[in-house]
Amino acid sequence: MPRDLPLGNGRLLALFDGAYRLREWHYPAIGAENHLLGRACRTGIILDGAAFWFDAPDWNLDLRFEPDTTVTSVTAIHDGLGIRVECNDAIDPARPVVVREFRVHDLRGADRSVRIVLHHDFALLENDLGDTARALAEEGFRGVHHYKRRRHFLAVADAPDADVRASVNARRAHDGRGARAPIDDFAEPESNAVAHGSVDSVMTIRAAKVGNSTPTARVFLAMGTDLASAREEIRRARIDEGAEAFLRRCRAHGVAAATVGDARLVGVPADIAAAARRALLVIRTQTDAEGGILAANDSDILDFGRDHYSYVWPRDGALVAHALGEAGDADGARRFFEWSAPLLEPDGCFLQKYNADGSTASTWHPSVRDGRPVLPIQEDETALWVWALAKYAERFGDAPWIAAIDPAVEAACDFLTRHRDPVTHLPLPSWDPWEERWGTHAWTVGAVWGGFTGGAALARLRGRDADAARMTEAATSMKAAMKEWLWHNDLGRFVRLGHRQADGYWHDVTVDAALAGLWLFGMHAPTDPEIIATMNAVEKTLHVKTSGGLARYEDDYYHQVVKGDPDIPGNPWLITTLWSARWRLALGGPEHRRHALDAVRWCLDRGTTSGMLPEQIHPSTRAPLSVSPLTWSHAELLLTALAVAAESR
Repeated sequence: MPRDLPLGNGRLLALFDGAYRLREWHYPAIGAENHLLGRACRTGIILDGAAFWFDAPDWNLDLRFEPDTTVTSVTAIHDGLGIRVECNDAIDPARPVVVREFRVHDLRGADRSVRIVLHHDFALLENDLGDTARALAEEGFRGVHHYKRRRHFLAVADAPDADVRASVNARRAHDGRGARAPIDDFAEPESNAVAHGSVDSVMTIRAAKVGNSTPTARVFLAMGTDLASAREEIRRARIDEGAEAFLRRCRAHGVAAATVGDARLVGVPADIAAAARRALLVIRTQTDAEGGILAANDSDILDFGRDHYSYVWPRDGALVAHALGEAGDADGARRFFEWSAPLLEPDGCFLQKYNADGSTASTWHPSVRDGRPVLPIQEDETALWVWALAKYAERFGDAPWIAAIDPAVEAACDFLTRHRDPVTHLPLPSWDPWEERWGTHAWTVGAVWGGFTGGAALARLRGRDADAARMTEAATSMKAAMKEWLWHNDLGRFVRLGHRQADGYWHDVTVDAALAGLWLFGMHAPTDPEIIATMNAVEKTLHVKTSGGLARYEDDYYHQVVKGDPDIPGNPWLITTLWSARWRLALGGPEHRRHALDAVRWCLDRGTTSGMLPEQIHPSTRAPLSVSPLTWSHAELLLTALAVAAESR
């Protein structure tokens, strides 16, 4: 199920799914320790002694964010009970604290007592061994406390005299993923005041009415490395500031972050501009405080291969940082480059992916092929890092800062220059952008050309004219080599992949949306006849007739739903569909603009009501597949909105 509501500040990340269940809880770094791993923490009410969980089918849920903020706006209506609950959730912009507010409306005009019920089922430190959960009944700190070693979670009711009850349990069975149904015995909740092992808890708060106001309940959630630090976080937010002021500050912070790019979105239709602002906020939630940009933090993908997307891919990160820079968020872009520069291997390249702390992440790229050592890399990741950094420098200057990471820039440029086939002058084989095929890929050639031209620009910025000339010559020879080796005369277009063999040059002629890399990074103009022929083949062949959108490539097997149907070459992806939109905008003219806007709105329609964009969708049901939100999807949406603005000028 998609993660509809992400709340993140670089140190703490909380994500709710479409049933308003808390499913991910990262602390103290984004993508590092996930203390839920997809377990469902439910929310609901207690009425007349019975629990009614919001994820039950009788509830009508509407999950959104308040416009241009990171404050949620959730409505839960149960017609049978005659109850509507309005919910807001917000995270402190800098501290590991979340506030949750619930306002209860009785639709029958009766005066009934309603309790808000919150369920928590943590696996602290990413396992459920030896956790402790206990009820708290201290003055000013009524709620629950989960802890293990140096990880302490507190949920505390806002009012010091709040009617709070808590119960913990360690005896109920797990399902296959370690989740379980919440506690359903509310008769004597205080009877279970502490439990250890694999534990969960329930906390209930009476929605109190003050005068004639709507009954309201508020809860603060906090993390700390010990009980004292977690208590201090809640004390600071609840007592020093107060919930209402806390929410006002979170709203103001969100608006400031969302509107940073407004000056660059002039001329963009209102719905697309709003989605671009939301993209800026989503990207922030997926970015660690140290600067690492995580691909996605949706644990449901664990069911596919027992691994996740909570890693930093240098390619994704570079493209997202580029989008941030183009939108005017210089700080977000710069922090990514600062974070990633020290990660280059001694020979000047990046590995496939990294953890948020900079350590090497899991990989499926072997270091041996045919009994010989090879680099387990995707060369586009190194090239696009240089290209995106040069784009940053072009927009913001910042020469003294760029000089500080000069050793990394020089090492990456030297690697790109060395890592070329001496016969073809194309990049030596590596893995493709989809991380599935070994060879020399059109996308990678376009990216390396971008790295060469970007490296030349950075060299000139640093007064290294000889290096700039060397990189420029490499770019020139690579563009000529691309036409010589990866152009298919019979098909009249570029091919996605080639191999130099003893008896000639082999082509993989499968139509692949990543052929867009030949113009995305400037190697060819979008209006070049060769690009028009290639992109026409991409749009015609990869269009998914049942749903719209473009597949990645013919017969794409990743999360494949239908095989062997020419109308469904693969599941439609948002990033590939947005590449097509950007190409149409680059062609110019009202018809291409209309086509591009339709493609953007197609993507928005496949997102959630809260504006979250997935990686791909089901070609028949329109349901999100793989992970959601995908940070790269939001970056491409942002870049496409900026392209709409540029085309409007």
